[in-house]
Amino acid sequence: MLIIVCKHMDGGCKHYVDIKDGMEKLLKKLTEKNLRNLLLSAGIDPPEFPVPQGNRVIENFVMDYCELPTMGCIYGKYEAEAFFMKDEEKVGCLKVVLEYQQPEEEGICE
Repeated sequence: MLIIVCKHMDGGCKHYVDIKDGMEKLLKKLTEKNLRNLLLSAGIDPPEFPVPQGNRVIENFVMDYCELPTMGCIYGKYEAEAFFMKDEEKVGCLKVVLEYQQPEEEGICE
């Protein structure tokens, strides 16, 4: 799997990071409860990998910011394109738009 992420800034969406391989491990490490809830929202039960083949739509998923490893630097709007790879060929893709907004309350995760 290859994931290319850009962050919206003045002048458009600027390259932010590329994530190669190990996506399942990364997601479980950084946000296990959010990942579980996301998979359940997509109708994937049990909520685990590999994800069964098929089309799914998830709308208005609310991520628990308190579960994320850091807070201040992640706020903003991002686009991520995930490419599913077989050998060196792209065999599937997924585009996600995420927006992290700073909570209005201070100390919300304490």
